[in-house]
Amino acid sequence: MGDPPDCFGTRLDLALRALNISRVQLATLVGVHKSLVSRWLSSEVHPTTHNIARISNALAKAKPGFNAIQWERPLDEFRAFLGLDDASRLQSGAPSNAAPEGIRLRSQAMSAQEIAAGSQKYTGLYALFRRRFMNDGRFVLELVRIYGGAGGLFWESQDGGNPLLGTAMLIRNRLHLIGEGISAKDGITLHVLNGTGDRHAMVMDGMLVGIAGDRFSTPTAAKVVMLRIAHPLAEPEADAQRFRDLIPRMAALNNGGDNAELVPESYRHVIDNRTYANPTDTVFRVCGENSVSRSDFENGHYEFVVPEVRELILGLSQGARANSSDYRGSALG
Repeated sequence: MGDPPDCFGTRLDLALRALNISRVQLATLVGVHKSLVSRWLSSEVHPTTHNIARISNALAKAKPGFNAIQWERPLDEFRAFLGLDDASRLQSGAPSNAAPEGIRLRSQAMSAQEIAAGSQKYTGLYALFRRRFMNDGRFVLELVRIYGGAGGLFWESQDGGNPLLGTAMLIRNRLHLIGEGISAKDGITLHVLNGTGDRHAMVMDGMLVGIAGDRFSTPTAAKVVMLRIAHPLAEPEADAQRFRDLIPRMAALNNGGDNAELVPESYRHVIDNRTYANPTDTVFRVCGENSVSRSDFENGHYEFVVPEVRELILGLSQGARANSSDYRGSALG
């Protein structure tokens, strides 16, 4: 069998496959019945100019830069724009020494859709608790800022001495923070966190994978808990400045001891990654059924732990602490 004819239906099918969008999802995004999408794909019906514009806008949410002009480009350029050339070459086994301009995973398209629909659940300022990679049992406290920007969701963190920054992907309510240390020894890091389906994530737990700062640069994993301490400020620059202003406080807190007194008792077992004689205690797995991740909606339905770390980091006065227990409203700042 030869290649399918170059028509709108063929190109739409290529786009949906490349961006991992189903017919039902496209129908919902465009606002038409799924049977009409099937007729477009079979070339039984050609969409109107109005619907082509709506289809293009829907696809642009998963593939920035997609517009109605793409349908008129030569087929090879259309495929290249969708990132299909490299995939086709790999499937055919054709050798190539050319470095790809970039690898686009299908998960990136999924993440773009979820971020467009619900990134506001995660933007804000967090305190991150974990134990040191060095297996000495000491606690580390980090300040994490998650924020939206042109082209996606981003994050940065500071413990007062080791800054990290990177991009965030949201896939099936799991937040993936992919980052890089500014200091050379930190290298690449990956946080995989249990998210939430409700209005705002208040607590997230999961895993951090990175390189230990020992002489062997040992690949290491640690359990983490992230506690929201403030909502994002409306002005992006003010939000970024607040993060920068708190870095000296983070350095002082981390230099003051092992931070054990700052970690709520109910979270300590979650982030205990020390090596024990019992092999079952060394499994780094945080399943959904025993996750401590919570949203502000769930806050109203169970006893929510409010540690003093929030007041310590933000420098709230004693009087302000009396009004700081409501994590569901604007009291977070």
